[in-house]
Amino acid sequence: MKRTTIIILGVISVCTLTVAAVGFAFNDRFSTAHSAPLSTRAIGDPQLTEALASNAPEGAHNLAGFVINHGETRFGGLGADQDTEFEVGSITKTFNVELLRILSERGEVSPQIKVGEIINATAPICDITLEELANHTSGLPRLAGIPLWKLIWSGFAETNPYENISAADIVDLASKQQLKNRGTEQYSNYGAALLGQLLAIKAGSTWPELVEKEILTPLGMRHTYVATFGRVPDNAPVGLNEFGRPAAVWEMEGYAPAGAIRSTAQDMEKYTRYLLDKGVPDYGWQVDAHGVWHNGATAGFSTQLRIDSKNQRAAYVANDTETTVDELPDAMLNAFS
Repeated sequence: MKRTTIIILGVISVCTLTVAAVGFAFNDRFSTAHSAPLSTRAIGDPQLTEALASNAPEGAHNLAGFVINHGETRFGGLGADQDTEFEVGSITKTFNVELLRILSERGEVSPQIKVGEIINATAPICDITLEELANHTSGLPRLAGIPLWKLIWSGFAETNPYENISAADIVDLASKQQLKNRGTEQYSNYGAALLGQLLAIKAGSTWPELVEKEILTPLGMRHTYVATFGRVPDNAPVGLNEFGRPAAVWEMEGYAPAGAIRSTAQDMEKYTRYLLDKGVPDYGWQVDAHGVWHNGATAGFSTQLRIDSKNQRAAYVANDTETTVDELPDAMLNAFS
């Protein structure tokens, strides 16, 4: 009887760890509760900090963000401010699709260019277009090159599941992939990573160098960078994982275009104003009745950016736990409606 109980508890533990690992590595909408309480230290605009305090989900800890409303920006935070650095997670993918637009406008690539026109790839991946990669409609799996055991172990041991995967690895994995349900949206971190590495190849650069040259430097985003291996300083802010402990820092090379950017609310405001002025690309963003949005999640951070180009309004928020903050930007905007 005791042996049976131990086996059952072991299975439950493994399943729990599997769900947690798969959740943060596969899905930007995974949410857990944490022991760390929501900070009560309000910083910045009182109306915005009140909106954050009143609407923050259970499990949120330190928050920072902004609202742009008809040309005026208001910054606010709880336990963090506009200069606090966060991992933005999959909001990195919006920088990736912006690079696709920039290079396309210069005639260096096209959204309709196929993978096989850039690298020596075999069927079926060779016929996938860059636009399909941007829109998650390629049929590629969510991840490639990361076995399930590594995801489980990373959740248990609090390690980075994306480490040791190079840009070359991402390219080499392409011809080994099978496509499922091509043409329907299926979120793929691997597809985003492949898109970024293909753009870098076309530009004769690395992806971190490309995003720095084309977006970060022109916009004056001096406190934003791609967290490649060894790049994050020892004193950089660290988020909290699902157990309320310091999370592993996510430094990446191959998967960098899918989620390796670290930034501040101050810099993200510059990026958001750029998108409000120019409009967002026709690919790579989630669309709803209120405009467009993209969220992000890592082992210790969660973010959400909402843009309403029609009404020239936007909101961004970052949280230093993996509890999702998807509902907060709407609440922040409603505070100024």
